[in-house]
Amino acid sequence: APEVPKLMESIGSDFVPSSFANQFQKLSRALFFTLPGRAISSIACTNRRFLHGLTTSMQDNICSLLNVNNCVIDQMMADRTLLGKLFQKCGQKELDFLTNSGLWFGFLLGIVQMAVALFWENPWALSIGGTIVGLATNWLASNGSSSR
Repeated sequence: APEVPKLMESIGSDFVPSSFANQFQKLSRALFFTLPGRAISSIACTNRRFLHGLTTSMQDNICSLLNVNNCVIDQMMADRTLLGKLFQKCGQKELDFLTNSGLWFGFLLGIVQMAVALFWENPWALSIGGTIVGLATNWLASNGSSSR
C-alpha cells in the first residue's frame, strides 16, 4: 500500500512540533531507506498483515463502527434528486409497466363501471365502482409487474 508511508508521515507530523515537521519528514525517510532490504521487506510484510487484519476486522464489525442506514438516509435527504433518480432507476420496469398498463386496465374497468352506473341508479354506484376499479387496477398492475 503506497499510501501508508505518506499516512505515517502525516501522523508523525501531528506529534512533532510544527517547527521540526520538515526536518522530521526528511529524517524519517532517510532512516527508513538506510535500513537493510530485509528489514524493509519485513516492515512491508507486517504492514500488509496489519492492513489485512484491520480491513477484515472493520468488515466484520461494520455495524458497530458505522450506521450505514443513517448514512444512506442522510445522503438521500440531503440530495432529494438523488433519491428520485434511485427510485426511477430501481423501479423503471415497474413504472413502465404501470404507465403502459394503467391506462388500459383503467379504461376497461371504467367501461364496466359505466355500464353498471347506467343500469343501477344508486348515488353510491360511482363511488363504490371507482373504489373497485382503483383496487382492481392496482392489483392487476402490481401482480402483472411482479411476474415479469
